[in-house]
Amino acid sequence: MNPQNNLNAKQIVVNMGSSTIIVALGDLFAQNGFKAIPVSRHFFETDVAESSLLNQVVNKFQQAYQNKGLQIYQQELLEALRGTDFERAPATMGTTKSQAPNRKQLTELHHILMNRFNLSELQDLCFYLEISYDELSGENKNDKVRELISYLERRDRILELIRAGEQLRPDIRWVQIFQVDEEVPLTERLYPLGTTALVESNSDKFLLFAITWTELRGYIPDDNCNATKMWIALEKFWHETRKSALGQDINIPLVGSGITGINFDPLHILQLNLLALHNAIIEKGKITTGKIRIILYPPAHSGIDLDLVNTFWA
Repeated sequence: MNPQNNLNAKQIVVNMGSSTIIVALGDLFAQNGFKAIPVSRHFFETDVAESSLLNQVVNKFQQAYQNKGLQIYQQELLEALRGTDFERAPATMGTTKSQAPNRKQLTELHHILMNRFNLSELQDLCFYLEISYDELSGENKNDKVRELISYLERRDRILELIRAGEQLRPDIRWVQIFQVDEEVPLTERLYPLGTTALVESNSDKFLLFAITWTELRGYIPDDNCNATKMWIALEKFWHETRKSALGQDINIPLVGSGITGINFDPLHILQLNLLALHNAIIEKGKITTGKIRIILYPPAHSGIDLDLVNTFWA
């Protein structure tokens, strides 16, 4: 018996109201029904840690749609999140690192700086960026602008130019240079904790929900997640799930036991997840789902004493 691929291994069953909760070792992606995937508040992060479940979701899209997988994934998210309030992430955050600008976007930048900035404003822009205007190569304004853009592109600092431009010339709609549906660039959308989006890839249905600040590789801040944030995210997630579940099974990993950065041991994290579910079902009202499975990953969670957990919830 391979506990990674089925739920016939050690498990407990907890009844909450009319809902059945199953806690068991297994593989989240091998289960029938919705797969709930905790992600960062930047739903569109794809350069995430290898341990992130989002990697597997994106891979599902890549396998199903080949070279268009990432594009279709983003289109699904945009549609699922349409009308949902978001804020712009601070430009100083590593998570706002934009994708490499294309020629059309760089040409648009060149046009704006050439036609809507005078010499004094260009010098101010360079000052904001800590670049010496006089040391930029070239004898005329066109040469200087071209060199400034090239200099910043080589150092992946185009986003900084956009931010400085917004400060100096707020009358220019800078975000349209990297626009999606005339809104904020994907990499800068920051959603509230618990915001949930349903995306589908062939027969797979995924409920993505925001629980941490970021999952970006090499950038996990100290306050990425804590018990309060996790509670808020789980409470909002289960509330939003009512709109999507409609009697189908939901499979959710042991949220918080991956790369969230929360300083709890797995047993306490499991208890927090169960408390959030209890709050959603008993106190907030019935969740119209089939079975709700909390999936533990062996061997990481094999040390959790399910018999002990059962004594709390039986």
